[in-house]
Amino acid sequence: MSDAVSDAPSSRSNASSSAGSDAIDGISPEAAAALAALAGGPAAAGGPEDGYKKVSCIGEGAFGAVWLARRKEDGGHVALKEVPRMRVMGSEKDVRRLWDERAVLLEVTSARKDLAETSTVPPALVGAAVFFATRSCLCFAMDLVEGAPLNDHVRRAGENASGGAIGLTETAACWYACEVASALDWLHRRGWIYRDLKLSNVVICARTGRARLVDFGFARRTDRADSVVGTLHTMAPEVIELGLAAMEEGEGRDEAGNSHSYGSSVDWWSLGVLLFEVLSGTAPFGYHDDVCLEGKTILEKQRKCSILGLPWPDNAARGAGVGDAARKAAAHMLEFHPDRRLGARDGVAELRSDCAFFAACDWTAVMSRDAPGPAFDAELGVTVERAMEHPTRARRQGGGTMPVEDPDPFEGF
Repeated sequence: MSDAVSDAPSSRSNASSSAGSDAIDGISPEAAAALAALAGGPAAAGGPEDGYKKVSCIGEGAFGAVWLARRKEDGGHVALKEVPRMRVMGSEKDVRRLWDERAVLLEVTSARKDLAETSTVPPALVGAAVFFATRSCLCFAMDLVEGAPLNDHVRRAGENASGGAIGLTETAACWYACEVASALDWLHRRGWIYRDLKLSNVVICARTGRARLVDFGFARRTDRADSVVGTLHTMAPEVIELGLAAMEEGEGRDEAGNSHSYGSSVDWWSLGVLLFEVLSGTAPFGYHDDVCLEGKTILEKQRKCSILGLPWPDNAARGAGVGDAARKAAAHMLEFHPDRRLGARDGVAELRSDCAFFAACDWTAVMSRDAPGPAFDAELGVTVERAMEHPTRARRQGGGTMPVEDPDPFEGF
């Protein structure tokens, strides 16, 4: 169970060492064609190492690093995610997760290109069109999102507030939650569960102030999932219960042999945690990160809050304030029973019809790519200019070239 909680990539902008350009060899014909389409011209000869120049590491996590990279063909920039093969060797689950991540990113991109669907794809979703496998890494060339994760904005708001930690305004919190909700709703209607929603996986674009949902490393296309992944302090009770059952009884089954699983309602729970954090500046159940050691503790806190109510900090009533409608919205998403959660039955339509807090949002603007987001601190986070001025290296090494498994589980990636 030690791998149940992810160390997902987070943005960084203030390192000092120069970014290298690791050699990348080999590309499939499918990836070459996608690269040509993305760049607007023929794929560079010699493979993607001749098509991209890595500028700076902008995020790093347990599974790999994300680089700001420049396309040599046209000078455009992408986020280039590299996952070293050595970190997924021998793990069928990790191999499947990478294929799932590839599939969901490609599905977003494909839907945007479809004239019949493009207007229905929420702007908060990130896509990708280029994927390739080398002897050392699995690579994704994704939409570049310049800016800072939502937790940085919440932290900055707390630093600027008097009298202790406090979150963003209700207006900003509602807007960001609605943007994320629209992304989750689209994924759910296409059969995906996101499974790792948290502040650090929502980036506020430095150019527009709009929220973007990043890191699809734990997304799974399924009605019911049975693996314990994500981040403990944002996990729904049923995911934690699944993990505890697996430790006590093995393979996620109870004493009667019934298999435990969970559905897309877990994402609405995590959105409730995110909303609470954005409004109050703190997590509703505290910050825990180890299912084995702390799962029972946080599950007990969740049960207690379902009876006594959420522990809103006293200072949350100061500043912009947290009104009754906002508190009710968070409480209804943090409903202990999965089927009763706000959003679990009909997604965004339910939020708009059954919740005063979300009904007040301009949902037409949320779905528009041209509408600006709320007021925000544009000085936070990574931009192309800042990354080029202060390039950084990944702290962990990629592992270097290594023998490829036979058969290669990433053939055709």
